Amino acid sequence: VHLDGKAVKSCTTLAVMADGHEVKTIEGLAADGAPLHPLQEAFREHHGLQCGFCTPGMIMTAVDLVHRKGHDLSDE
Repeated sequence: VHLDGKAVKSCTTLAVMADGHEVKTIEGLAADGAPLHPLQEAFREHHGLQCGFCTPGMIMTAVDLVHRKGHDLSDE
């Protein structure tokens, strides 16, 4: 999940720690009825899917990485 826009491990974040903060889950990446977020679509298109627990964590972490590193990222 994202807590105030940064990826955190939901399994070690207590609800009380999130009180008063913005929490975004995989369901919040794309608005209701909107197309998938580009990273969700890329994972789907390139068969990067795992279980229902792993894939959301990988996508949310990837979104955070792109937001933090942006143009500094390369194919490598």
